[in-house]
Amino acid sequence: QFTPASMEVVPTNILERVFATLVIFLGLIMFSTVLSTITSTANRLRQLGLERHAQTSLARRYVMETHLSLDLGAKVMAHVRRFPSMPQRLDPDIVPSLQRLPLALRKKIKEEVFGPHVLVHPLFKQIGKEDAGLFSHICSNALVEEAVGVGEKLFH
Repeated sequence: QFTPASMEVVPTNILERVFATLVIFLGLIMFSTVLSTITSTANRLRQLGLERHAQTSLARRYVMETHLSLDLGAKVMAHVRRFPSMPQRLDPDIVPSLQRLPLALRKKIKEEVFGPHVLVHPLFKQIGKEDAGLFSHICSNALVEEAVGVGEKLFH
């Protein structure tokens, strides 16, 4: 019984008792699952807050230790507060298993990642049609990915 008051409705035979027991266990499992999910989410939010605080503290320490001017230090700290940690795609250069791939395979990966974005430009579209080797070389050696926050300048 899940009610706070007593009830006169009780199981009377073995089938009803088994059903009542299963319902109680199912309710217990569901409650435990919901409670676990809430606890996990709260812990993750707490962890994210601690990481953000640690990043801000490190930036503040850097500004203090390098004796940046007040104006520049304020700009740095405003930027750190506005963009605490920008989500970005995983860099394949920091994944050990991807670093061990053969060079030709890594070049092919970069060509598939960067190629569609580069082919938008007419010059690179023409290069892609006429010289696949040069296009592959451009994609694998001349391009890098750069994460930029909203309102942040990429080119100065």
